[in-house]
Amino acid sequence: MIKKGMGVPDSYPWRWNGRSGYGIGKDNDMMVRQAIDILKRVRSKIPKVIFSNAISHSLHHHAVNGDLSVGRINDFLEVCDYVLIMAYSDRSERIVRICLDELKEGDRNSSIMICVKTSFNKVGGKSTSLYWKGWNNALRSLKYVIEKVRVYPSFRGIAFFEYDGLEKMWEQ
Repeated sequence: MIKKGMGVPDSYPWRWNGRSGYGIGKDNDMMVRQAIDILKRVRSKIPKVIFSNAISHSLHHHAVNGDLSVGRINDFLEVCDYVLIMAYSDRSERIVRICLDELKEGDRNSSIMICVKTSFNKVGGKSTSLYWKGWNNALRSLKYVIEKVRVYPSFRGIAFFEYDGLEKMWEQ
């Protein structure tokens, strides 16, 4: 999402704000609305292409709680063939927990991929990536996640954010 200082003109009306930007009609709501609108317009221009989008796990929860007018998992599935939920954590239980509502609510089979972070950069902190606990832990975590979520028809599979980290773990 667009934050201050990202090369966006000052005239752009909205900026993402995780603290005070939530609420119907506020910046975060307007940006998610605009994102879905853009996805709809792109989809209408290229309807025969498989279309997906990576989204924060928090959007669905904010929409359910009424902090966003759109952003539920099915809002994205209206315009995408499948969605990747960015479930960034170093703990398998948390990965499952932050995706569970979306998996339950997803109204299309094989429409939700869980994206885990295997990056070795420290953006977001070490607690957002499986990389820092090593290869064997990553395999155990993936096995746990898959065992817990494969019962949901909407589950499509696992995606990795930053293959470099996955490869580097494997080599160590």
